[in-house]
Parts: sequence; structure tokens; C-alpha cells
Amino acid sequence: MNYLNGSWSLKLSIPYVRVTGNGSIIPGPGGPTSFGSFGGGVFGMGGSGASANQTVTNSGLGDVVASVGYAVFPASGAFYELTAKAKLGTADAGKGLGTGKNDYFLQFDGVLGNGDLTPFFTVGYIITGDSASYSYKNVPYGTLGLMFKTGQSSNFGFSYDYRQAIIDGTDDLQQASAFISWNDSRQWSTTLSALIGFTNSSPDYGVRLMFTRTD
Repeated sequence: MNYLNGSWSLKLSIPYVRVTGNGSIIPGPGGPTSFGSFGGGVFGMGGSGASANQTVTNSGLGDVVASVGYAVFPASGAFYELTAKAKLGTADAGKGLGTGKNDYFLQFDGVLGNGDLTPFFTVGYIITGDSASYSYKNVPYGTLGLMFKTGQSSNFGFSYDYRQAIIDGTDDLQQASAFISWNDSRQWSTTLSALIGFTNSSPDYGVRLMFTRTD
């Protein structure tokens, strides 16, 4: 859910996750979150009771993510937003769906113009909460992407996300996503996106449907 009022934005994400893996997979704080990318979920089975050679599937409520942002709109048509975000440890740590701890994000997003071809970026920093089983590092993350105007009220784009490894000896998160968005009316817009991961610290794939209302 995304609520916009002038320069201010309030966002709330309540995910449902289904994870298949073994006890060698470590839960983490989720990936970067930007215009076409994913974030807020936690993927892993560590702490689920599964051994390294046993595959288990668990599902349930994921980590709820709430954020508040403030945006500026320069005369050039660019867009910049500073966001403070909290990932609440609502996912079941016993099932390996999350760490059970809160994580905090400070993020800066930018869109460079509003033409037919629009670059965008995200840079951010995560302060992670240590779980009962693991000690996590505070790390930077970022996104680079391009958005294409496909019609008067629709856009298509893709992005690449990166996050430094939060535990020594594990992979950095690397993933890519594609998305399409369109305005349903003067107040409502819809975004559909799909994701693929490239490392063991990334989700294999994912889809997301988001509705936005603007007053």
C-alpha cells in the first residue's frame, strides 16, 4: 500500500512468503527496494529445523515493511526522495521465514528527468538487527535502472539491484527485475513486476502487483 500527499509518502507492505530450502540457507533483511525491484522479504531456512541435506517448505506472514519519505521535484523534471524505512520482524523465525528482528534503512532515490527514456537510481544503507543465531553486518545497497515511456499513461522498465553480503562468507545479493506501470485513473496507478536472482543470497524469482493512490 502506497499513500502520497504532496511531497510526503507513506508506504506499508504486508507480504506472504513461501520458501523452500535447507538448513544451510541463512535468513537476511531482504533486498533493495526501488521503482521496479523487490524488497522487504526475507528468504532463508536457517533455524527452521531442517538439516543441510533436508529440503523443507514453509510459508506464512513475511516481514512487514513501513516507510516515510519526502520528495523534491526540481524544475528540470527530475525527482529525488529521501526515505526512512523499518522492516519489522513479524516473519516466523522458527520456520526460517525471517530473522525475528527489526532492520532499519535510510535510502535516497532519484529519477533523472521525465522524458521517453528515464534513468533512475537508489543508494541506501541497512542497519540490521542480530538474530539469536547470526550476527549481521550493516551494509550499503543500490539500484540502477531505465524506464521507457510506452504510452500517455504507461511505462516499462528494468533495474539491477546490489547489496553487500551481510554475513562473511556468503554471496552479495544481485538481482534484476522488469516492470510495467500504468495509470488507471487520475488517482490510481498499478505496477506489475517480475524478478530473477543471480546469487545464492537472492530469491530465485518473484512477482509483485502494487496499487498506488495519489490525492
